[in-house]
Amino acid sequence: MAGKPAALRHGDRVAIVAPASAPYDEARYERGLEGLRRLGFDAVEAPHLRARKGFLAGTDEERAADLEWAFSDPQVRGVICLRGGYGATRLLRLLDPALFRANPKVFVGYSDITALNIFLLEKADMVSFYGPMAAVEFARGPTPFTEKSFLSMVTQARP
Repeated sequence: MAGKPAALRHGDRVAIVAPASAPYDEARYERGLEGLRRLGFDAVEAPHLRARKGFLAGTDEERAADLEWAFSDPQVRGVICLRGGYGATRLLRLLDPALFRANPKVFVGYSDITALNIFLLEKADMVSFYGPMAAVEFARGPTPFTEKSFLSMVTQARP
């Protein structure tokens, strides 16, 4: 049975990663960071989040390195994707399941990020979450239902 990572708490550091598309609207991205901070999280961006390789957030290697950084940094307690988009599946060949298995953390994303959700479940035996992303729902302000559901999902140990 896959393991659920430790629940997040108020003040925990969460890394914003871009395993696929780069931020296309800086103001929207900044609103997303502020939205997560408003919920009480210390939102920090991954080192290559603003890198560009076409429409992607950097090279495949840079995006994979950001995921590995987020999961290996002991100060980071959760990982929230910036947005979806093509590119996430290209990282699967570069990721070491042992690193993720040894460092289970809350991981949230959807759309093309689903490939990473499945990777974490199948290869790292880790539960992840299909949920709101920084430059999407948090940027436009999540509905009260989405915000409540998100907080329940990531801050409570119960299903």
